[in-house]
Amino acid sequence: MTEQNKSESTKKNSQESGKNNRFWRVIAVCGVIAIAAPSAVSVGKALFPQYFQTSVYNNHPQLSTAESSKTPTMSEPLLSWSDTSEAKKRLTNFVKNATDPTNGGYIPEERRIAVFDLDGALMSNSSPYNLDWMLFLYRVLQDDSYKPDEKMKEFALNKVLPAVYSKEISEDLKTEFAKYNNEAFSGLDEKQFTTIVNKFLNTPTDGQEGLTYGDSFYIPMREAMDYLRSNNFECYVISSMDRMTARAVAVKALNLQPDHVIASDTALLSSSQGHQTGTSHVFSKGDDLIRGTGQIYENDNMNKVSAIYREIGLQPVIAFGSGLNDESMLAYTISQNSYPSLSLMIINDDIKRGHGNTQKALEEMDLAVKNGFVPVSLASDFEKLFLSGVTSSEYSGYLSEQTDSSTEKKENKTENQETKTDNKDTKETDTGKTEQKSDKTK
Repeated sequence: MTEQNKSESTKKNSQESGKNNRFWRVIAVCGVIAIAAPSAVSVGKALFPQYFQTSVYNNHPQLSTAESSKTPTMSEPLLSWSDTSEAKKRLTNFVKNATDPTNGGYIPEERRIAVFDLDGALMSNSSPYNLDWMLFLYRVLQDDSYKPDEKMKEFALNKVLPAVYSKEISEDLKTEFAKYNNEAFSGLDEKQFTTIVNKFLNTPTDGQEGLTYGDSFYIPMREAMDYLRSNNFECYVISSMDRMTARAVAVKALNLQPDHVIASDTALLSSSQGHQTGTSHVFSKGDDLIRGTGQIYENDNMNKVSAIYREIGLQPVIAFGSGLNDESMLAYTISQNSYPSLSLMIINDDIKRGHGNTQKALEEMDLAVKNGFVPVSLASDFEKLFLSGVTSSEYSGYLSEQTDSSTEKKENKTENQETKTDNKDTKETDTGKTEQKSDKTK
């Protein structure tokens, strides 16, 4: 081999060796990136959380692009709240202090527990009343898959309908409602029950045009939950409605885990259990878990406090409630707390947009001031309540249509009974048989 050929061969081998070295260097760099990427993301989230924040808005099909782009961030939270809102200022200052390790109001991440009432706080309960009561009416009067007996229909038409529109709910009616409500859904497994609830959630609300029951969440309260999550608060829903209902409503809509929804409990049975007690019956392979007919726990008033301690095990540092029934939960949050704490009471004083009740709003405002809760006014603290395009409207008259029909049936029934009685009396008087029989007996 000539010197020239040797030189060219050496040069070629050197070039190929260089290519191989570059190839393996690229592979090595890729490997390092693959290993380091998760750590880099974690560091990025810690240093720049606003760029890694996820939001329920991004997954909501009915929110416009404009609304999605206005997701609250660390630098600009609570966009649907009024700029002059004192409640907004109190909340943002609280969170700022709670997340600053150099501040005296700092709260460790593991103790950043926030609890939210569902009906009235996170979502509207004025269309025209609490969601579980409207679900019951849907089940009895509109659900084609269910055939209620006459007693169930009469209860829905003559007691529940007038009560929800007049907003006059007695304790006796609540007790009676729980019985009928459990009966209306008994025997259903979770999948069957959730299917019915989802159909109901897609029906239009009464009192808000362009809104379904499933979308009747207050936009500012969605923002509040998102804002707290972006600051590493663990958020829970604490509701008085049935737990299975509350989960069907809140888990998907608010991107919650099922164990973060705490509510009232209906008896759950094995499909083969019959009349056996839960302590004596054994769940068998192939059995279904179905709803029973009894309510075993009502999560309201003081019971909300008990449930928080039992199921979370930590005292909340932030609570959002509504109505007088949330006084216990709000008071518990700020009572002898080892960390800074804040309780906010949502008050529906918005007559125009939210079908508010002025007298009830005044009572709730007095309660908030008396107990040190921060009042949150729908009328003045929230720039908007619902999705774009939703407008407030008068109640549909569904109540009057149903009650008129029921009254007419009753009147016809009474008239028929009276007619029969008149005919009987006339017949007996004409023939004289009754008098003759009586004389013969004597």
